[in-house]
Amino acid sequence: MGLAERIEEVMAIAPESGAVEFEGRWHAWDRFAAGTQWIKKAFAEAQLEAGAPVALVIRNRPAHAGAALAVVASRRMLATVNPHQSAGSVAADLADMRAPAVVLDREDWAKDEVARAARESSRLVIAMGREPDDLEVVYRAARHGDYQPPQPEVAVQMLSSGTTGKPKRINLSYGDLEASVWNVTGGRWARDDKGNLRLNTSPSLIYSPLGHIGGLWFLFYLACEARPFVLLERFNVQQWVAAVKKYRLKNTGLVPAAMRMVLDAGVPKEDLASLVAVGTGTAPLSVQQWREFESRYGIAVLPTYGSTEFAGAVARWSIEDHKQFIATKLGAAGRAIPGNRIRIVDVQTHQPVATGQEGLVEVSSNQLRGGEWVRTTDLGRLDEDGFLYIHGRADGAINRGGFKILPDEIEQALLQHPAVRDAAAFGLPDPRLGQVPVAAVEIHPGQPRPTPAELDAFARRHLVTYKVPVRILVLDELPRTESMKPKLPALRQLALDNARPE
Repeated sequence: MGLAERIEEVMAIAPESGAVEFEGRWHAWDRFAAGTQWIKKAFAEAQLEAGAPVALVIRNRPAHAGAALAVVASRRMLATVNPHQSAGSVAADLADMRAPAVVLDREDWAKDEVARAARESSRLVIAMGREPDDLEVVYRAARHGDYQPPQPEVAVQMLSSGTTGKPKRINLSYGDLEASVWNVTGGRWARDDKGNLRLNTSPSLIYSPLGHIGGLWFLFYLACEARPFVLLERFNVQQWVAAVKKYRLKNTGLVPAAMRMVLDAGVPKEDLASLVAVGTGTAPLSVQQWREFESRYGIAVLPTYGSTEFAGAVARWSIEDHKQFIATKLGAAGRAIPGNRIRIVDVQTHQPVATGQEGLVEVSSNQLRGGEWVRTTDLGRLDEDGFLYIHGRADGAINRGGFKILPDEIEQALLQHPAVRDAAAFGLPDPRLGQVPVAAVEIHPGQPRPTPAELDAFARRHLVTYKVPVRILVLDELPRTESMKPKLPALRQLALDNARPE
């Protein structure tokens, strides 16, 4: 059974049961089923062929989750658009995408720039309300323009995170996503032990943006598993804790920045007593924070490693790995998930290196068509037990007059300062040395604010001289991507602006 078929089958198992809780209210599976059938009919009437791109300006709301499932169930191509950018940027994305259909919230349709771009770039526009079946056609045209061509094998086209530069669009096939879900579940989502469909009753939780691979993958995973979930529009410590307590969740997730927020909020240990494990990913987790969270709450932290290009995670810690290896493998990103292979190659020759030697990470996966080796820009090593350690990005390495500096080294040094909540390091052009390192730090709320000079002196106690940043920006908050990673392009521009004379 494929992904599209499974989604529709799940919606019919127990129509009146709650599928998604949002802002304290449950939305039943039958409302999602009704929305899916409505969208399929609207696509057919607009003569959208299989694989036709559908631009979805996707927010973390029930109707948006339902629309994402409906587009994939209809065998059209879901093309996600980030709504948390300016109206002009959303409009530019729609114009560039050239999708024959656009689906968006009424909130976005009310923005003149967005509405104009939607009308000019497509022939069908659907606006959504609060319910999964609250849908209406707000624009229809008979024209057949110069649209992006259909790609029937592609389920999702989405942006990579954009952490290190301009995001690019990635095509994920139905086979990619199916393999990614299958690898994690072992295929158990298709049927129960007796071969019958079964609705899970224990809820899960989604707070990651549905426009990011972490949130969208989890949406498809839960749909395939027939599991209801609590949906948060954005991460909020109080709402996250409330969901954990109310539904006695055993497993959930926290990206490193969200984990830091939970720690800083001083959430009582008893509020998280039901949790056995917390998954984390999208950004490196410092050993210091890993230890701090486990020590305070007694909850296993299970990192993952993956990307949009890989349709999700390709390596992770299992609870069994944690029990056996946590004392000796702290800091590792995990081991290859079944269906995936990982190797390390030399940065220059691209030939495989010996166990324990650092190089570029390559991945071969059944989540990638053809299963060929795909080279990443991540620097890492594999140990004798197959654990992957990530040591930064090759394309993020700073070349200071011939000396190579990994941003991660600077970040880890600054994170040892008691006032520093998070840190990001990056290179800026220098006419003499080629590049110089610069850093930005986010300060713990309520902590005395250190001066750049104080942080410089601190960095010099923990780094060799050439690795010390030439400038340290002290910020209340780091600008972040939708996946809550530090937004390096914005930080680079901020550093450049601050360096300019008045």
